Amino acid sequence: MKNGDLPYLVSEFCPLGSLDKFLSSRKGNFVDEIVRYSGKKRRTVYKSELDEYWAPLYAQRRVGNIVTTSDLLSFAYQIANGMEFLHSKEVVHRDLALRNILLSFDYVVKIGDFGLSRPTISGLYQKCQNPPLPLKWTAPEVFVDTSVPIESDLYTFGILLWELFTLGGTPHEQFIFVEEIEEEEVNVVVNKGKRMDKPPYAPKEIYELMKLLCNLDPYLRPPLKQCKRHLVKNLKEACSPLASRFEITDAIEISDKNMQIHEASTIKVRTKMLKKCSSAKHENFTTPETSGAQTANCENTSKNGSDTDLIELSSRIPLMAINRRNDKLTPQPQANNNNENNLLIVEKQLYCTTKNYRRNLILICAISIFTFGVISLTIIIFFKNDISTGTQIVPGRPGAFLTARGTKILKKSLSPSTPIEEVLTMNEDHAIWDVTFDCKQQRIVWSAYDFNNKGSEIWTALFNGTDRKLVFKLAGEIIHSIALDWSSRNVYYSTIKGMIGVFSLSKNYTSILIKPQHPSTGSQRLALDLKNRHLFRCSSGSIWRVNLDGSNEQQFVHTNVSRPTGVVVLHHRRELCWVDDVKRELSCIGLDQRNRRLVYNNIQQIDIWCMTALNEEQFYWTALDEEKRVYSVSISGGNYATYEMQSGGFMQDVSNMTEDCFSDETECAVNNGGCSGLCLPRTGGGVSCV
Repeated sequence: MKNGDLPYLVSEFCPLGSLDKFLSSRKGNFVDEIVRYSGKKRRTVYKSELDEYWAPLYAQRRVGNIVTTSDLLSFAYQIANGMEFLHSKEVVHRDLALRNILLSFDYVVKIGDFGLSRPTISGLYQKCQNPPLPLKWTAPEVFVDTSVPIESDLYTFGILLWELFTLGGTPHEQFIFVEEIEEEEVNVVVNKGKRMDKPPYAPKEIYELMKLLCNLDPYLRPPLKQCKRHLVKNLKEACSPLASRFEITDAIEISDKNMQIHEASTIKVRTKMLKKCSSAKHENFTTPETSGAQTANCENTSKNGSDTDLIELSSRIPLMAINRRNDKLTPQPQANNNNENNLLIVEKQLYCTTKNYRRNLILICAISIFTFGVISLTIIIFFKNDISTGTQIVPGRPGAFLTARGTKILKKSLSPSTPIEEVLTMNEDHAIWDVTFDCKQQRIVWSAYDFNNKGSEIWTALFNGTDRKLVFKLAGEIIHSIALDWSSRNVYYSTIKGMIGVFSLSKNYTSILIKPQHPSTGSQRLALDLKNRHLFRCSSGSIWRVNLDGSNEQQFVHTNVSRPTGVVVLHHRRELCWVDDVKRELSCIGLDQRNRRLVYNNIQQIDIWCMTALNEEQFYWTALDEEKRVYSVSISGGNYATYEMQSGGFMQDVSNMTEDCFSDETECAVNNGGCSGLCLPRTGGGVSCV
């Protein structure tokens, strides 16, 4: 560089931009990994704890522009780590916010905008000018004292966490000033306040940390080292492979003088009378002029990125309120962006004939008689060639499906005039995973996880939720999916660890069919082909087929499939259909492994949980999102629709509530097939006694 040339500043390029804009643009692709149940005293349970194959795929989700709770915890930990380093250098940032956090392509955050940063002496910064400050993020003590403690950044970090777990939400004013204050109101700034509401995507442990960080006494706020411990603990539970990327070491030791300041929890925040603060109506609030010794370390006014007018109040952010004499501010109602899809209304159209011409009437009658005869003949031939192949489709029957949501099982009829019916509710220490319908006994069968006893249970009850019976228990395992073979009175189940088992509903017999081999073949959803006596199960990258007695396991679909999470057999159509959570596609293939077809490739939901087909006319699936909906398309891929369910909890399973059963039962349903133990139907005929 030649003499007289202006210096150049070279900085790292962060292609993903500021963190607030990044999160705002990814709201549609956010996956909440928190498994919410009704219990309030339990710790947060993350999806990775229930699905061992979820966490290792975090890199693939990032490639697909998906942001998860684990990513938010990762961002929070990195910011806390950077601020801890800054404080170790005795520097107070004073403008920490998501808008000043930059994100590189590998999801590494960079703290920026040090225009308001100042060095501290023994953890205190002595103000000598009155620069504009970001009102919504600044700690209360900054406005009432000439000495600013470095712990004011901890308050700002708490507000940043609120921003982070609202996906870039803007905090509102946490306090206001009036033009005149009586003498007895001097301490009102540090004595009054309101609790902020819990952000929608924050684990409850992180919310408790936010409240501690927003303590009105700056010296009672937890240090950044403690914040890092809380954050990395939750990150390890949510996504241990991601947590292992960060080197968990003790923070750099602060100087002895700084440590003494951190431990001085009895020091009170000194307050000062404010004569005039008319500028409180603006986003950038100018600190009051103060008397006292001026130091040579005078600051220059810095422009920051806060340009939003925040006169409205909200209970989300702590409120330091002094009564206003002339006017009162009222909270501005939040906008309601509720773009809900209407239910698909099936309208019956009545055909009526006119009596204008007798000839037309006779012609219509003749055509109707001929058509009726052809249809009748077709039905007779169809059922003659395909006896006991599946549930009979009854034209005109509205049908219904069952859904599991947290501790409840709900019934939704497709009739528009029929409301959602709550069939049953379990205790809050249980979480229902899967539900199916026993068309033979007209009973509901479901699996649930018992948090107290650390094991899974399978229950049955009458259609109205009464006469509950516990029929099976499995200690130390999570039953992921169940499939009912009503023709043999057996229930097949799969666990998170990849085991497949079976037990008899009529006898106290049980057996393990497939033991877990390795993660790539860990089983998930199940489906039964009762005519050919096959069991289908999903795993990462393939769909497997095995005989009902556990023999002859082989890959059925293994090309162009990533993570099938829902599988169903269409008996009349002789097809196996599945939904792919990664490709977001719904596909089918013949049970003879031919004629594969793509049904629907415009699935918008993330983390699809399961799928069913009602009357072999319409597919239904659920996703672990906040929408509380069941999604649907026709067998041909058209007529996309959504069904709004009750609020609260995630939609887990969805199951076809069939009213008619197959006409035939297997040998196992009659005298247990002559077996002294568990009776399993054998492919091709006969039984296997286990």
